[in-house]
Formats: sequence, C-alpha cells, structure tokens
Amino acid sequence: MAKSTQAKYFCENCGSEVAANARFCPHCGRFFSSVRCPQCGYTGSVNAFKKGCPRCHYAMTPEDIFGSSSDSAGTDKKHSKEKKIKKRASRGGSRETAGDDVPVWLYIGSLSVLILFLCLVLFRCGII
Repeated sequence: MAKSTQAKYFCENCGSEVAANARFCPHCGRFFSSVRCPQCGYTGSVNAFKKGCPRCHYAMTPEDIFGSSSDSAGTDKKHSKEKKIKKRASRGGSRETAGDDVPVWLYIGSLSVLILFLCLVLFRCGII
C-alpha cells in the first residue's frame, strides 16, 4: 500500500512551521513570495507544491510529521530530517532581521525629507 504524503511548509528566515496558505510567517513576520523545496531548492508558487515538490516530488510522510511509535530510530531519523531542513533553509541567504530588506537609499531619502521639513518649520518660526 502506498504511503500518502503531505507537504509541510517552513519559514526560511526563522525555521518555524507555517500553514500552506500563509502569506507571512506568524513567528518572525517574513513575507512569503514563493515556496522553496528543502530537498532540491526548486522555487515556485504554493499551488505547485500542494502534493510536494513538482521537480523532485519531496514531501513528508505522515510518519515524518507525526512520528513513528514502532521504534526510537524513527524519531532520530525525524530529528535529523528537521536539522537538514533548517540547515538548507539557512543556506538561502543571510536574512536575520527584517531590516535587511529595506534599501539604504530609503533611509537616506527619509532622513533628508525629515531634515528639510525641520528646517522649513524652524524658518517659519523665525528661529533660523
């Protein structure tokens, strides 16, 4: 009898499990634009991953998700798979904080507008 498989989704930023239809991570707030397979690295839409990776067909079995009660070696295997998933997710790039996504020019532009506004207010008040 063939084992049924179910796709399981993780945040690349913090590694926590997220719902299949989540647009952002409830733990760290990272926005998801696509899904990346932890096995082969293929990236695509959520709909393409409904039954696992369309390229390598990677998907977790119910034993991987809920654990096997028959032996303790299954739990060791489960933990090693989780470590591999987190390790592969961390290879995607250094995305430790949400501030990394904001370009520097945006900070410079905002600061310039703020200084200009402050000078205008001070000029109108007669201080400058």
